[in-house]
Order: sequence, then structure tokens, then C-alpha cells
Amino acid sequence: MTITGGKLTTYREMASDTVDEVIDKLHSTDVGFAGWGNSTTARLRLIGADGHDTVLAAGRAFPSVPVHTAEHLASRYGGEARALMAMIDQDPTLGEPLVDGLPYVAAEAVFGARHEMAGSITDVLARRTRALIFGRDDSLDAAANRGADGARAGVGCRARRSRGRHLP
Repeated sequence: MTITGGKLTTYREMASDTVDEVIDKLHSTDVGFAGWGNSTTARLRLIGADGHDTVLAAGRAFPSVPVHTAEHLASRYGGEARALMAMIDQDPTLGEPLVDGLPYVAAEAVFGARHEMAGSITDVLARRTRALIFGRDDSLDAAANRGADGARAGVGCRARRSRGRHLP
């Protein structure tokens, strides 16, 4: 079964409704089946929720990450921001902007490729960072120059310039 479309909160609601419906359909004819409790997805904490409140204090462990970058990453990734900050601390070029004038940094492209199944630079720019929405005209050129090579390096792929700008 595949559920597509929508934002994360919509996905959660669609998944909950789908699981509840499937369980009801599969078991409604079972002897003694009196219904199933509602899905627990609404009560599950999302990735990044834990540690969100301490990310900025933890920023002291990553001295090469500017405060404004740490704040941006904390607001977008929650507790997971530490992973991106560690990447930037190890390679300061990953702290450079993906698109001038926007807060998104190269580490976000690498993180998207490694941990969020981003399959292309367009995927990173449109779905992971929203750079295509806020800086459409500059995004693809900037990605070709900075993000594409950084993201490919992040997944161990050699740089290649293809029309689709695929990461893997």
C-alpha cells in the first residue's frame, strides 16, 4: 500500500485513516471482532522532536556553525539539527548557502541525500528546503554550482552534470 500527496500532518492523518479502515475491513468478519482502537500515530513524536529545546545550547560544541545557521537548522530539523551542525563543523563549506539570500545551507542537501531519500537536486530544492518556492530563478543555477556537487559527495557519487541533476 502506498500513500502519496500532502504535507506531513496530512500524511499522518491519511495513514491513520487508512490503517483503521484496513484493519476494520480485514477483521470485520472475524468471530469476536468488536472493532479496533484508533491509530496511535497522533501521539507519536516526530523525528527531531526530542532535543529540539536544547539544540542552541548544544551549538557551543560546534564552534564553526554561526548562531543564525544553528537557529535555522533547529527550526527546520529540531533535535536532528545536531547532525547537520556536526557535518558543518567537520566541513565548513557545508555551511555555505545553497542559494544566496536564502537560509538553506549545503549540509541540508547532503542530509537530504543521506537521510531523507532525496533523489535529485530538484527534490532537495523543492521538497526539503523550499528554495524553489522562495528563490526559483536562482535555485537551479546555485544548486548546479554548490549543492549538486556537495550532495553527490555526501552520498559518495562522482559529480556529473545531468539535466535531471540526480544525486545517486
